[in-house]
Amino acid sequence: TYNGNVSAGINDAPFPNGPASNEISADRNDIFSNSLRILNPDGYDNPYTHQFSLGYQRQLGDDKLFYVDVMHTRSENLFRLRDLNAPAPFPVNDPNNVTVRTTEQADLTRPVPIFNDENGTYGIVDGDTLHGIGRNVVMTETAGRSQYWAASINLQKSRLDDDYSYRISYTLSELWNNTEDINFRAEDANNFGNEWGPSINDRTHVFSGIFSWYAFDNFSVNMATLMQSGQPINRIPDATIYGTTDLNGDGRSFGDAYVGNSDRSPGESRNSDRLPWATTFDAGIQYQAPFGNGQKLEVRADI
Repeated sequence: TYNGNVSAGINDAPFPNGPASNEISADRNDIFSNSLRILNPDGYDNPYTHQFSLGYQRQLGDDKLFYVDVMHTRSENLFRLRDLNAPAPFPVNDPNNVTVRTTEQADLTRPVPIFNDENGTYGIVDGDTLHGIGRNVVMTETAGRSQYWAASINLQKSRLDDDYSYRISYTLSELWNNTEDINFRAEDANNFGNEWGPSINDRTHVFSGIFSWYAFDNFSVNMATLMQSGQPINRIPDATIYGTTDLNGDGRSFGDAYVGNSDRSPGESRNSDRLPWATTFDAGIQYQAPFGNGQKLEVRADI
């Protein structure tokens, strides 16, 4: 879908007397690409979701409200990338017996095998030797899915005649998918079944609370806290141990360890580990001084 950017280095051609671009552009079809992208010949389906929520609430006196919400969302036909020339599967599941497959070995297992000779990299298609080919030929497909469950418990107190108010909330949730975004690929040979796991945005536990104290007219102290269990992370291979992060030799080694592009440490599944809990705490003091004609000047300090 895109010819890409190509640079040509010309030897022994004094500037500015080198060949024009149209004189060398015919050679671009002989240039090997690590990745080419094509349109999906089957077209695309529309992504869709189905959702439901169920809630219960009860008023506890004049100033308190208790409520619980349960939510579910399931999304289908999400975008992701499929490699049409992926090498044969090479799972590395045993941390005690790790064998690294070289890129050259993996290339020979592709539907269109990749070879090398003195003229460069080539493939054989219908008996023709073609040098301008792609190692990975990828297309977008609409086959990903995700699933979200959550239960939120809340207790809210309004001020009314008191000098304080608060809101306390706890959410228990789970968000799993087999694609994170439109550039998501399966880690090994289009095996998206192994990609079903926690989303990078999955937070199992979330606690939040807001408390306000109204000491006297026009003066208030506000405190808020947010505590969340850690985000999921991938454990990728340690290159100082294995000599590479590309254990299956498919030629893809990305620094983004959150999605499916990177190989994973042997024995690990996608997003199988967690960062530590994250906690934030905010406090604010506010005073609104009367400023004539019913106006007020607000002075505030936040930490």
